[in-house]
Amino acid sequence: MKIAICTNIPDKNSPMLLSYFNYCTSDGHKAYIIGKKDIYNKVYEGSIFTTNYLQYKLHYLLVPFVAIFLIFWTIGLFFNLKKRKPLPLSTTIKDFASATKYFANTLYLNLFHFITLLRIKPDFVVCVCAGSTIAARGYQFFTNTPFSYNMYEIYPNQLATNSIISKHLKATIESKACKKASTIFIPFSNQYKRLLCLRYKLNTSTKFVQICSIPKDIEPPTLPTESKSYVSIYYHGSYDKQRGLETLVYAIKNFSANKVKLYLRGFGSEEAFLKQIVQQESLSHQIVFLEPLPPDQLASAAAGYDVGITMIKNETANNRFLIGFKAIDFIAAGIVLIVPDGYVLKDLVEKYKVGIHYDTLTVESLTRTIKKIVDNPAAFQNYKENSKKLANDVINFNAQKKIFLQTIDTEIKENRYFNTITY
Repeated sequence: MKIAICTNIPDKNSPMLLSYFNYCTSDGHKAYIIGKKDIYNKVYEGSIFTTNYLQYKLHYLLVPFVAIFLIFWTIGLFFNLKKRKPLPLSTTIKDFASATKYFANTLYLNLFHFITLLRIKPDFVVCVCAGSTIAARGYQFFTNTPFSYNMYEIYPNQLATNSIISKHLKATIESKACKKASTIFIPFSNQYKRLLCLRYKLNTSTKFVQICSIPKDIEPPTLPTESKSYVSIYYHGSYDKQRGLETLVYAIKNFSANKVKLYLRGFGSEEAFLKQIVQQESLSHQIVFLEPLPPDQLASAAAGYDVGITMIKNETANNRFLIGFKAIDFIAAGIVLIVPDGYVLKDLVEKYKVGIHYDTLTVESLTRTIKKIVDNPAAFQNYKENSKKLANDVINFNAQKKIFLQTIDTEIKENRYFNTITY
């Protein structure tokens, strides 16, 4: 098989890019990543960085045409919205300008994605973000080649904003992607299937497949043979405001160092702020900052700790439906999970009994949740054994590779059979 993997936002999708690329190439299939380099500037064999053309600023030529289109599209949008709150004119103008810039960039990138697809002629196209599906739809129209939409985030609700135009524009792109894709890959929960079907009124025949991003096989996690004097809590990811990591730091302060230690791995705008708090509160002996690692090493690194924690503020629909790469990394590592009270992650830990959730992102709530782990070693061991079992059975590289490749192989064969019958 020859498979193209398209993306517009590799900084968020690095684990997906690497996982899907490795799923394909480890079985001898040819794979191409079409789009930007990822956040680590990793160059995969067969990568085609179409976004290099952005340096020529030619996408600005599309702005006038996009603006004219969006004027009529926006007028129709506001007439069709049954319930809407009037926004200040300045807000609407900013929203329109932002939507115009976004759509011009998206069309420009998809133009080069489309040209590249015509050149390499893949048997299947994997889109790891909704913004890259326009090129796949065009390629499907001319060649009848199937493509998949791989949902990771709720595309229109990524940010907490009043951008009505931008949200509905992104919702339109995602809706058409869902309706045209032969398969929709969703994270490890059927909550996403229910959400997409309800939001975009998808047919019951729409094919959904659960898939996880496991960049490479790791050693099966083993339970420690001797108990430690403290519980090690581990976080990896970005240091940004929506994570609320300062709240976690203050929660750790409520425990002694011989009970709980926190390990933070990542990078981001809040790193200096977090280190300042740790120093001011004299927690350097209890909170350790670790160097960031590429995505294919994160699950293996997590296996050395007791508990993996996911931090997020439930301020957007996207965050409330979050599953994230972190939770999957922690399960793959066979460790216990602490997760937010979101629709998906709460359901995940309760269904498989691999951890617990905190109610709100406050110091008090996090303290109570961590205390449940510290004060109940029997429950902690049970969670860890369940996590290890789930990792061995499902959340591992080989199992996910098999699901991914079998799905694509079936789609290609069904498409060829349909073409033979039709023509």
